[in-house]
Amino acid sequence: MKTSTNNPVVFYFRHDISESQRAEVMQMRVDYKAKGYGYYNLIREFLASRGGIAEYNPKLVAKAISEDPRSIAKFLDDCINMYEIFKSDGLNFWSEELMEHANFVRDKSKKNSDNAKKRSNKDGSKTITEKDKVIYEKENRLSDCSTNAERKSSDSIAVAEQTLSDSSTILNEKYKDKEINICSTLACDSEKNAYGEYRNVFLSGNEFKVLLNLLGETKLLDLIIRVSVYKHSNNKSYDSDFLTIKHWAENDKKNVKRNYQELRIEQEFKPKLAVSIWDDEEVTA
Repeated sequence: MKTSTNNPVVFYFRHDISESQRAEVMQMRVDYKAKGYGYYNLIREFLASRGGIAEYNPKLVAKAISEDPRSIAKFLDDCINMYEIFKSDGLNFWSEELMEHANFVRDKSKKNSDNAKKRSNKDGSKTITEKDKVIYEKENRLSDCSTNAERKSSDSIAVAEQTLSDSSTILNEKYKDKEINICSTLACDSEKNAYGEYRNVFLSGNEFKVLLNLLGETKLLDLIIRVSVYKHSNNKSYDSDFLTIKHWAENDKKNVKRNYQELRIEQEFKPKLAVSIWDDEEVTA
């Protein structure tokens, strides 16, 4: 449920070290690189200063974070409609994570304030004493610590469950027949996003997550760029960019192994050849 921006709650919000690895954020970074991740965090700070929700006005946002209005307008539109990082009803836009935390802080603050007033009334005083203020501040700090611990525990469980699910998918793919219809494994979603330098590599959300877990961030981004450039340069198209990227990754692995074997053979026979030549020279002399 959205709250009004008339009485914003300013608060500290958590920045997880794995924030850049979230699937939605990863998809955004493929297109916008590190600059987009900077935009994302500046906009989160902007929203946090307004209680998690703000007017959907790209010019206002651009001015607040000192960036180009046209760039921010396109970035915001993509974050809402393509990557679904932020939500919007056309008038306002918000981060559900920040909204949830702002509501929690607001409710906790009110509860602590009510408790302080009750203690004051119980003592027969109509004003809050210095002792009450100290107790109130301690309760706030303890509450925040407890909440952070609960959220971290919840996040850890969610990450573990997702890791187990993703690992299961990868293992199933590894041991199944290579000609298997990949859609049955991925439960394909029809919506596909465009990636790459020429935005001509098309992957669904599920396909992107599987490749990310299978190849890792660096390798996946490298393959997306290479496939994008190749398709553009050769006017090429594929029935499945997902299978193409997997195939290219397997070829890369084979090439690395072959190059290693050739290098090992070269290093193994080179010394023998040198000794043979040296011996011949000695005989000739």
